[in-house]
Amino acid sequence: MKLSRTERWILSNQLRILEGLNPKEAADLREQREALERGYEYMYPELCPHIYADKDCMPRAESDEVIEILSLFDTLRWSLEKAEDAGGLKAEDVRFWGFDGNSEGRQMAFCRYFCREGGGRFEHLERGDDFNSHFPALDGYRRMLAVWRAGGRKNPLPPDEVKAILAARRHPDA
Repeated sequence: MKLSRTERWILSNQLRILEGLNPKEAADLREQREALERGYEYMYPELCPHIYADKDCMPRAESDEVIEILSLFDTLRWSLEKAEDAGGLKAEDVRFWGFDGNSEGRQMAFCRYFCREGGGRFEHLERGDDFNSHFPALDGYRRMLAVWRAGGRKNPLPPDEVKAILAARRHPDA
């Protein structure tokens, strides 16, 4: 990580303020400030371990996709609740699985953040294992989204359209 002299000066001033506000942490903050002031680049990552590296940040398009997936599952759930005849569909059929913690970690973390209890959206979606599907789910969700978009994203959906969207979840080669 590179910081300009001006950036180091600004951060140094912020750390000076924090030293005064947090006497119990003043020694650690002073150490961090010295590393910044002296330009010890080796120490920079240690100064902000809670700030994600640029490569780990989630682009807007990925966030939008997660929200659209959540909207789809909310629509599926709502459609099933409102259907006079669900055509054999059960609540389990339209359950949101979450995202794989190993291969879809950014999506899972954003989903947890966006749907946090006590103020998040999509409160009706099951959290399961805290939105961890434990298997890759994103490709199936993308196929489902394609069918939903092609149908005009209606809400509520008739049972036959719910079934078509759910059928898209399965990989075509399976």
